[in-house]
Amino acid sequence: MNEDRKAVLAAACLFATSVSFGILVIASFAPPDFPQNKSDPTSLQPSEEKDIQLTNGSQDVQNKQKIPSILSIGKKKIYDDTYYLKCAHQIRLSLAPPIQSNFRVVCILLLKNGSVIVGTNDECAPNIGGAICAERAALLFYRMQFTKQTIQKVYIVTDADAPIPPGTLCREYLYGHPATTPDTVIVMQSRDETFAPWIVKLKEMHPFPSLYSGLSAQQQVSVGQNHERLVEKLLAKFSIPGILFNDQVLRLVTAAHQAALADDRDVLHPIRYGAAMVVRHDDKIGYMQAPQLKALEYGSTQDAVCQLLGLYKAHCRDFRISGNTSRDSTTNTMQPPLQVLAIVQVDQFGIPHVPFAAARSMLVEHGFGNVQVILTVRLDENEEEHVDFHGDGTLSVESVAAKDLCPFLPDFCKERYGC
Repeated sequence: MNEDRKAVLAAACLFATSVSFGILVIASFAPPDFPQNKSDPTSLQPSEEKDIQLTNGSQDVQNKQKIPSILSIGKKKIYDDTYYLKCAHQIRLSLAPPIQSNFRVVCILLLKNGSVIVGTNDECAPNIGGAICAERAALLFYRMQFTKQTIQKVYIVTDADAPIPPGTLCREYLYGHPATTPDTVIVMQSRDETFAPWIVKLKEMHPFPSLYSGLSAQQQVSVGQNHERLVEKLLAKFSIPGILFNDQVLRLVTAAHQAALADDRDVLHPIRYGAAMVVRHDDKIGYMQAPQLKALEYGSTQDAVCQLLGLYKAHCRDFRISGNTSRDSTTNTMQPPLQVLAIVQVDQFGIPHVPFAAARSMLVEHGFGNVQVILTVRLDENEEEHVDFHGDGTLSVESVAAKDLCPFLPDFCKERYGC
């Protein structure tokens, strides 16, 4: 291994640091407002341009190119996208793949003043649900910088053959973070540095954000209380043409509200959630409901919609065991014994809320993409497409297909898993 490559790997190792719960992140280079101790060998100073070796992921060959070293990334100078993508690839190639997915992701957060923070994904065995994403790892280290700098761009590189967007958890986390805006730019690239990056805005990745996005617990309670009566009036005249009449919508919301009241561990968080779905079997209509289950460790909480989907799967299994199944005469495939018509998640104020990140993924990845989801949307006065919906100029009750909550699903998920 040549000396330049050794220098890059050594730098990446020095930047690695651990935070609570064993989450691995890569420290920001020369954090703003933090004086560096020159006598400390782990305190790295920005360097000038020098030759470094970069790996072309598609050809697995090394090409020497003169670009600023990753050590100079802490300077308050903003480079073009190519620079940060190359830096991200250098870090990615220096890391061992996580032990479960064998798939590396590196995220660079570019702050408004030109400084950066870097994170990578990590996993432990055997619970894949405890994995940490690169974007959230970087945001955790942002918190430790005691800075109020806004995030100007998010750069993401992976081991995939095509650019991969953030997952729903990271989209939701980024959207609700105080350092981002809906217009924060996300730049993604495949493992091949010669391929053009994919660039989108955060609001395109995470449509229909929660009414409570970015609010404190008490602010959420206040918003819920203030809008309870308005949403009740909107629901009184809401229907889903061709799918649900108004009385069926009201029964669905009532079922979800009853489930929300069972989410009673208010000492952990004051907002309660419940979910319900309308199902049809033959000519009969039924309703299923499930509450959120709060956990002391917030990340272990089971959201209401995911709970509901598990309940639905169990009922379908019972129907199949009893022989209550049907076959589509056109496709000659077995059809679900219970057809899901619509889903809603509400809080204790009866306000319909968009499903959370995990539920968005589950709905799309497990065959519920065409199911209608009822939600409340905060209207932008400049968005004329909302004028035909039930609203008062501030809020609107709408229904959207679940797949529209999770755009830009990676092609490999569609091909391999039928998402």
